[in-house]
Amino acid sequence: METRSSCGLLSLGIVVLCAGSFGQSQADAPVLSLQVPLESLPVAGEARTWQIAAQAQDFFRIAIQPSGLPLKIRLTAPDGSEAASVTNRADETRTISMSQVAAQTGRFVLECSVGNGDVPARKFKLRLAERRPATDADQIVDFIKHAERVNVAAAVAQQS
Repeated sequence: METRSSCGLLSLGIVVLCAGSFGQSQADAPVLSLQVPLESLPVAGEARTWQIAAQAQDFFRIAIQPSGLPLKIRLTAPDGSEAASVTNRADETRTISMSQVAAQTGRFVLECSVGNGDVPARKFKLRLAERRPATDADQIVDFIKHAERVNVAAAVAQQS
């Protein structure tokens, strides 16, 4: 019996150690604070994550300055569904603005990553630019964005 429990503990220890070595856990991701800018130096093939705390019917906007990095940006809702995604080409420097009306209370997860190729050692900046109760206009814009995502997903599924 002791051999089996020792093996079980050893296996559990290996799983925990391996899980800790594969990037940042979403649960451990820092929470973005309103108007507090952050910088991040991405590592090729590794995602960086942050959390955005929101109440149901909150509107929030995230501003990301990619500094010309080829960023893949994904926003995940508290239920695990994809709320938004954006891909920034290399050498584009425009500020990326992502906004969302929270359908549910909880923590959204913002994930930024770069490709596995040669990526210049540059930092990108991000901040939670705005958080407030959603207006009717915010709700309409959010509905339109959702409808566009559904149409794109349907077109992709039809081509498959």
